[in-house]
Amino acid sequence: MFSKKPQHNHSDEWISTLIECSTEAVQAYEQYLLDKIDHNKLAKVMKKLHNILPPTDYPKAKKIEDRDYKEFFD
Repeated sequence: MFSKKPQHNHSDEWISTLIECSTEAVQAYEQYLLDKIDHNKLAKVMKKLHNILPPTDYPKAKKIEDRDYKEFFD
């Protein structure tokens, strides 16, 4: 009836780091919205969080010059 708890390979250390970086990112974003830090500081915090996340299978976005906008103008 109920499914088993999902299996994962993340260590307790990785989860603690993820929580720490996520909290830091939220706090930095709040500081950014209050104009207490600039976008460069926010970007550094967000990049730190991005670097510890597992890779995704999402396809990369095409560069603007590679996109075909003709379909919108027909």
